[in-house]
Parts: sequence; C-alpha cells; structure tokens
Amino acid sequence: MSLTVKDATHSDKDNNKLSHHLKCIIMKSHQFRLIDSTYGIEDAREVLLSLVCDKIRFLKQKIFSLEERFGSDTTALKKRVAELEAEQDFLRNHFSSLQGEEAEIEISCEVRMNIHHNESLDA
Repeated sequence: MSLTVKDATHSDKDNNKLSHHLKCIIMKSHQFRLIDSTYGIEDAREVLLSLVCDKIRFLKQKIFSLEERFGSDTTALKKRVAELEAEQDFLRNHFSSLQGEEAEIEISCEVRMNIHHNESLDA
C-alpha cells in the first residue's frame, strides 16, 4: 500500500472568500490481481461474462435505487450500462466464433484502488 500527502486549498465561489482550507488530501493505494490465469474457451467465457453481467446487475440496481429514492439523474450510470452491454454482446459473439476450436485464453485483471481522505478545517 502506498501513501501520498498533498496540500490544497478550496475557495468559496459565492462570496470569493476562503471558506475552507483542506489541511491535506491523503491517498492510499492498493492493488491486487483479480484474475491471472489461463482458461479453456468455455471457462474463459464463463469468467468474463459473469463479471460483466454482475457489474451490469449492480449498476441497474443502483440506478433503480437512485431514481426511486431520490429522483437522481442517472444518465452517466445508464451510459456505463450501455457500454458494458455492448462489451457483453461482443464477448458472446467472439466466444461463439471460437466454438469447437481448441484454444487457451490467458486472462489477467488487476484491480487498483485509490482511497482519498479529505481533512477540512473551517477558516
């Protein structure tokens, strides 16, 4: 895990006075390998499609919740769902074209998290 500390300030645009001073922004990073393996065609298909499907399901539940509970604008989330659905279609078509072939598919997927903590003090 890495740690980064930065100084920053934020001014209040409405009254043009410094309303908050960000003492520091602390960023912690962590990364790990989610997938790092070689699969046969069917297993690779299952691994990739299940990940994409789970992410689509997560986003759709989030959209529903935000719209129902808060009336929030979910345009960006809906755009992301459309992107993932297009990727899902591509993967299905690609794996269908590999049907009956003998092949191994190497998949690697690294997850990187950046955690930002802001400490603010009133001026």
